[in-house]
Amino acid sequence: MILHLEPLTTAVEAGLASALERPGEGVAIVEAEGRVRIASAGMERWWGVRAGEPLPEELAIALGEAPAEVVVEVGERAVEIAASPLRGEGGAVEGHLLLARDVSEARARERELQRLREELLEGVAREARLAAEVAEERLAAEEAQRHRAQAEEASRATSAFLANMSHELRTPLNSILGFAQLMERDRSLSEQHRENLLIIGKSGEHLLGLINDILEMAKIEAGRVTLSESVFDLHHLLSGLEEMFGVQARRKGLPLVFDRGPEVPRFVRADEGKLRQVLINLLGNALKFTTSGRVLLRVWQRQVSSPGDGEGPWARLLFEISDTGQGIAPEEVGALFQAFVQARGGREAKEGTGLGLAISREFVRLMGGDIRVSSEPGGGATFTFDVRVALQEPADLGEAQESRAVLGLASGQQAYRVLVVDDRWESRHVLMKLLDGVGFEVRGATNGLGAIAQFEAWQPHAIFMDMRMPLMDGYEATRQIKGTELGRATVVVGMTASAFEHNRALVLSVGCDDFLRKPYQDREVLDRLAKHLGVSFVYEEDEEEGAPREKAEAPAPAVTPTVAALADAALARAAAELPEAWRRELRRAAARLDAKAAQAAVERIRGQDEALAEALAGLVLAYRFDRVLVIAGAEGGSR
Repeated sequence: MILHLEPLTTAVEAGLASALERPGEGVAIVEAEGRVRIASAGMERWWGVRAGEPLPEELAIALGEAPAEVVVEVGERAVEIAASPLRGEGGAVEGHLLLARDVSEARARERELQRLREELLEGVAREARLAAEVAEERLAAEEAQRHRAQAEEASRATSAFLANMSHELRTPLNSILGFAQLMERDRSLSEQHRENLLIIGKSGEHLLGLINDILEMAKIEAGRVTLSESVFDLHHLLSGLEEMFGVQARRKGLPLVFDRGPEVPRFVRADEGKLRQVLINLLGNALKFTTSGRVLLRVWQRQVSSPGDGEGPWARLLFEISDTGQGIAPEEVGALFQAFVQARGGREAKEGTGLGLAISREFVRLMGGDIRVSSEPGGGATFTFDVRVALQEPADLGEAQESRAVLGLASGQQAYRVLVVDDRWESRHVLMKLLDGVGFEVRGATNGLGAIAQFEAWQPHAIFMDMRMPLMDGYEATRQIKGTELGRATVVVGMTASAFEHNRALVLSVGCDDFLRKPYQDREVLDRLAKHLGVSFVYEEDEEEGAPREKAEAPAPAVTPTVAALADAALARAAAELPEAWRRELRRAAARLDAKAAQAAVERIRGQDEALAEALAGLVLAYRFDRVLVIAGAEGGSR
């Protein structure tokens, strides 16, 4: 807007100022030299602009921006000023028209809007960050869950593998060791045959030890090893080890010295099996790598509990096994307890798996101690370990276990019926022969369905139930039997070849009265029957006590001296029904000691006679080719 200053009279000026007067607004005319010519009341009241006075300096800034609009701060107020030049007739600027408006509230609202906008943006950003964090945490949780699931799946797979391997490896060993024990009971055997049986038994036990080592290491890595504590006679354990390793030491011409301190307690509560395994590992290594000098086992009590410590009495026992063998190089000592690691002597001997010391250390630590070694090349080696044991009174052992050989059932007892359920012919056969030889009435079944049928028809007093069988396993068969009134009064002993300790709890949870792990000893079977049925036996005379034991009034039923021969004769009669070509193939494979070819021949037989094939497969697996040849018959024999 361009106005000419000169034509404006004073009255006009006054009217203009009056007409533009509104609350919060004002109008003024400023001459070219900066003196205020007209100022409305609002201009004067709000911003101190008076006619005849120079325009306040803070408002004069607007004149330089004309015809633009500017906002200036006047005290606490914000003023928006629009300046328009006033020109004379020649076009020269002779002054300015100023329009002022109070925009403080508008600016405040803008600032509030800006603040709200910033808070909103900050809130959005915060929510976005939180959402991102939640998403990240969710992803992390999902990843952790995935890892846990993978770990659990790996653990289940490991458990399944160990269970299957344990069953597949220990089941044939049960037959090997079981038949060896049966034959040892044969009083008519020559010394040569007894020596052969001893070799079979020791070799089977050695193989079982190697299998157990591998399975134990796998269980350790899977975190599944736990203590199985019981009360036992520590002195008896040490005496048994001295007797066991004494034979090996005498063969090598080495003195084997067991030095037991007089303060060492006799009856303790600890994991007898794990303590025995540690001592066997260390003593076996000492004898293996010592050719001259001696092997020494020292045992003494280092620490006992104080009265009133809030626990039962306990002691810390120290075991030291030292030898005068080839020793261990310093650079090998550090890795000695690692799995599958052997010192130079072990590698040269080409024996063992390199697991014995690793397992021993884990067992000792589990029993509250640790194991140490000191050695130098050519100077022998000394292994020292300590374990914590609870002290027990002799009464805590309960009834002492009989270790003498059982001759038969004591007279004057009822006829006990025992059912043996196992799908493996050789496993079923060996247990049935044992029980029959002692004097029990015995029947067999090949699976859970057969067990239920025999239970209902024959009503046995006790059942030895294998838990892994086809068609119906022992778990389901036990549930059904124990679900009846008669079954609740029947003793069921669950049997498994699994290496897992938790299988005991699983077997007992389905109703079994007791548990038996394969391979088992004769004594373990008979102990179960004595415990649950109250059966009494006649034992061999106890020579140590010098007091004759009660003898049976009538000759006790004895195991036939030709158990294996009778079994082979029965199998040979079944094999006579096979085609001659099949029998010839089996004989040739057995004569060559070719297990693979023999197994192939057995699989051909399986289609015609499942039971015979199963028995032959067990013999092939046990490398009893001599018996396979007998069963297969002579060349050209009758069908």
